[in-house]
Amino acid sequence: MEKYIKNKYTPSLNLGNDISACDSTINLSVSNGFASINWSNGSTSPTTTINQNGIIYVDVTSVFNESFSDTISIINIQPPLPALVLPNNNILCSNADITWNTLLPNNLFTFTGQTTPMIHYFLIIQPGQYYVTVTDTNGCFINSDTININQDNFPSTTSLGPDTSLCAGNSISLLNGSQTGVSYLWNDNSTNTSLLINSSGQYWITATNSNNCIAKDTINVTVVGQAPIAGFQNTNTCENTNISFTDTSIAQGGATITNWFWNFGDTTATNDTSIASQPNYTYTDTGSYTINLTVTTNAGCKQNLTKNIYIYPKPIVDFINIIACQNDTAFFSEAINPLGYAITNYQWSFGDGAASASCPYKFYR
Repeated sequence: MEKYIKNKYTPSLNLGNDISACDSTINLSVSNGFASINWSNGSTSPTTTINQNGIIYVDVTSVFNESFSDTISIINIQPPLPALVLPNNNILCSNADITWNTLLPNNLFTFTGQTTPMIHYFLIIQPGQYYVTVTDTNGCFINSDTININQDNFPSTTSLGPDTSLCAGNSISLLNGSQTGVSYLWNDNSTNTSLLINSSGQYWITATNSNNCIAKDTINVTVVGQAPIAGFQNTNTCENTNISFTDTSIAQGGATITNWFWNFGDTTATNDTSIASQPNYTYTDTGSYTINLTVTTNAGCKQNLTKNIYIYPKPIVDFINIIACQNDTAFFSEAINPLGYAITNYQWSFGDGAASASCPYKFYR
């Protein structure tokens, strides 16, 4: 009977088979039905955490004061590792490459991915999805990650165009590849969006966009004449008013200006252009408009000028007066809606030859 009771109430002790951890820690457990528990790492709890390789043993005592022990071998406990490093960006500039360096040592780990077998880094030379899986030399999984690489074609599409003939005073700029946020460096170290040409020669540009992709191009320019200096002036800019534009362009090198082309920037109109030297134009709505004038000399040299003008609204005119009798004084007061702008002068006419330039009264005889 005593043996039966001991067998029934004494828990079994079995730590199981040896363990290849593939982790930084592992938990070992025994039944909490023992009277005492002593692990080789000093723990006395039913469960203990192991964080290093080696032979682990446990000694236990049953409630009947019987002693038992067991051992287990643990290998491949891994120390905590840094996170898998990803590339600094996922934009691949055309004609360039991206290095994906995991920063993990080759002698401790093996790497699999889109290039197999691979070392701790590899070059990405085309867009697409890339992955890497890292295991240690014991086959334990360490980490994995996937990235999507997109291509920026700015370096391969940016261009100054083909070699060309220009007039001195004209400029060159990017025909393709001009984007918001692009920075420029020309052969004369200027950083403007365009370069003024005064002599024949070879000119180059280096442009950098917001993704830090770099494009370069070179063009040969032959100067064939002297460009005019484009200019113009205009009268007041009120809506529904005939505005006069006066050409003030200057021809150079003994040439004369023979052609004018105006674009008044009125996209709502059916015809907002003119070839007259001194044109007139009427805007039917308020707002900002961009005017472009291109002048051409008898030598075929051109120059253009762009200006922005603002078309202002006309005030809505009204006035108030009281009924007056002959030889009485009649008072008039303005009731003008200036549409957001200050009224600067008045011009009254009372129909009997009298006039005033102020808010007046009128005496009728």
